[in-house]
Amino acid sequence: MTDAITGEATTGEATTGMVPDASGTAAEPLARLNAPSPQASSLPPGTLLPLPGGFTVLSQGVLRSAGFPIGGLLELGDADYAAAVDRRLDEAGGDLDAMVARAGARQAELLRRIARRSDFQEAMAWQNPDLIEPMIITLGQSGPDTPNNHRLRKRQRLVANYWTRYCAKNETIGFFGPVSWFGLRSSGETLRMRPGPALASHGELFLEPWAIDVLAATLSQDPEVRPWIAPRRHPTVYVSGTHARTMAGPVELSADEARLMALLDGGRAAREIAAEYGSDPAEVYAELDRLAAKGLVLWDLEPPLVQNAERELRRRLDAIGDAKVRERATEKLDRLEQARDALAGYRDVADLLRLYRSLEREFTTLTGVDPMRRPGQAYGGRRLAYIECGRDVELSFGPQVLESCAVPLSLLLTSARWFASEAARQVRAVFSEAFDALGVETVGLAELVFACADKVFVPGDRPVDHLAKEFVARWRAVLDLDTDAHVVTRAGDEIRPQVEESFADATPSWGFAWTHSVDLLIAADDAEAFARGEFQPVIGELHVAYCPFEMPVFAGGHPDIEELRATLATVIPDSRVLLSPVKDYPRVAARIYPWLHDEHDWWLCVSPFPPRGSDRLLPLCGLEVRREDGRLVTGLPGADRWFDIADVHGTWLMYEFMDVFKQVVKGYDHTPRVVVDNTVVFRETWSFRVAELDWISVRSDAEHFLAARRWRREHELPEIVFASVSSETKPVFVDLRSEVQVANLARLLRAVAVNQDASVTFSEMLPGPEQSWLADSEGNRYTAELRLLFVDRATAD
Repeated sequence: MTDAITGEATTGEATTGMVPDASGTAAEPLARLNAPSPQASSLPPGTLLPLPGGFTVLSQGVLRSAGFPIGGLLELGDADYAAAVDRRLDEAGGDLDAMVARAGARQAELLRRIARRSDFQEAMAWQNPDLIEPMIITLGQSGPDTPNNHRLRKRQRLVANYWTRYCAKNETIGFFGPVSWFGLRSSGETLRMRPGPALASHGELFLEPWAIDVLAATLSQDPEVRPWIAPRRHPTVYVSGTHARTMAGPVELSADEARLMALLDGGRAAREIAAEYGSDPAEVYAELDRLAAKGLVLWDLEPPLVQNAERELRRRLDAIGDAKVRERATEKLDRLEQARDALAGYRDVADLLRLYRSLEREFTTLTGVDPMRRPGQAYGGRRLAYIECGRDVELSFGPQVLESCAVPLSLLLTSARWFASEAARQVRAVFSEAFDALGVETVGLAELVFACADKVFVPGDRPVDHLAKEFVARWRAVLDLDTDAHVVTRAGDEIRPQVEESFADATPSWGFAWTHSVDLLIAADDAEAFARGEFQPVIGELHVAYCPFEMPVFAGGHPDIEELRATLATVIPDSRVLLSPVKDYPRVAARIYPWLHDEHDWWLCVSPFPPRGSDRLLPLCGLEVRREDGRLVTGLPGADRWFDIADVHGTWLMYEFMDVFKQVVKGYDHTPRVVVDNTVVFRETWSFRVAELDWISVRSDAEHFLAARRWRREHELPEIVFASVSSETKPVFVDLRSEVQVANLARLLRAVAVNQDASVTFSEMLPGPEQSWLADSEGNRYTAELRLLFVDRATAD
């Protein structure tokens, strides 16, 4: 067995290398980086299993888990200290000052030990290498006599913050958030789990696409390279004869410009186009530059938004016909890839930092650009490289798991179907009213959107906002949530008639509405209890109209991507329209943008970056809207295929309302835990305006802790909660028995308190830490959740 904090074997034997094994010691990851995903023989074929209510579930799913054991985090919760503070609140006396000192010493030693862990340092190095030396290593080298000043506490809070994420959050990144595919069986025992000897079975190092974009832009400026680049029409632009429609408005082309635009197919180099155009190449190149300045043409090497974007860039560079020019251009890409490959071979934290700095220097030498973007922001993709890892475990579940929660799931999915249907109906109604007000037979889509943008895209008083409130009100009425009780229990068969009445008369009517995703958690004392059938399902989140398995972060780890692609093709309708990604948007990243697009998907081009090679591109500026059989449809003039107005806004609808279920409990002073049959469908929550939380005001950590303990008792919160701030997207784990975690929470809340309307919602941790069944080969236990894909049964026919 291993020490929960140090991760070292109790025998004292040490192991060198990185990407930790199950024990937390580092164990030769380098053969696993940039290695293919293992073939998971235990994974059944991708089939659809039936559920009540007209739904099916894909027989394959994704296990998301923390990368560090939950036990190491629980040690930061000081039960003795918390009890002593609670006795003081009871005026029971006792030497609290002495207890504060002893608790502080214990906490400081635990945080020093965490800071010295090689695997913790490695995880930190991947996320924020600038903090390793001044914050992490410095804290690890401190001792009991180090002055307890602001600098020390800042380092302690930083370590506690990251340690909390790595131990308690089922994030999907690197070895500190590994994923694995699992299977759902139609027979057999409840749980089959075979953990491998290592935490991560495989991994791959990626360069961030933005770094390749910068290099591509640098190469595109080379006057000897430019003739070999294939210019293309801007994907948003529509051209008909000498008339062009652009994002900036209509543009009239000269006859020569129109003739040149007609030659731009995105596949021929500028020098080939110049030859066919029959003019001096210099004049053609100058004209291309003028068209680019007007927003009509793109003449660069920038790849679409994909992982391994360097492969696409190399393909384009390899097409350069001049050997000397090609070699000079590819030599720069070679140097960047060599620095990447060297980084993939790191041996320890020091080596990782050294090689990362080398990659950064090489990048800046090649491009003249800083190796980090968006400084100070919390979004991912700020640095040059990242890793994805798969968890070393074979996992499958028997029919007992879904059978235990089939009825509650079907009720929730019924309401998801209703909301998706009604949201599309509301959007259609808004556009229809605006269309009729224009009094025309045909109008440009962009013009129509502008005419009703406030009722579609500006949150607050839109019809879809009122729909969300109605959805929440109906669920709260069905479950009778306006109660002071801590737990509300309902029988699925008893509330089914009310659910079916409240969410009736709905069918999927737009491309995304056929699929929904559920994060299912299992509360079990351990794997053995789970296997015996002693478990409780907990629904973590239900994402409406969402299909996560086509994202690279998940699909890339599937043992048979083509099989997954074929399976998804059977459930995704031909009418689905995706938005081309806007690369500069902070929450857009290649690893999480839909990737398994095939002949089923269309792309609404609102940016320059749709997938290359697709002939299913819909330029925003060319789309027109008309009535057809009583409904609004949009398409290109003269095209055979036109789309329902809701479909072309499908991506927006999905991202806008995929988390509508969270609104059922968020913002209410208190919502009880809701159990339907034996499944927890909502966890108990408490919401507060941040401005009303007096205990977060700046004071010593001990005073913070005392005030927080008093506040916790007054509101009857459990010791361990997740805190969700209204301005943030991800919840924060907080053990209210931990002084440093309480201090971190107070700091977060003070930061958002500048907004008088800011709120925070606390939810119970369920499953609790003691109900974590996922274990490694050493017996360490991890938080985990099962991501499942549900499909309306009609798509399986």
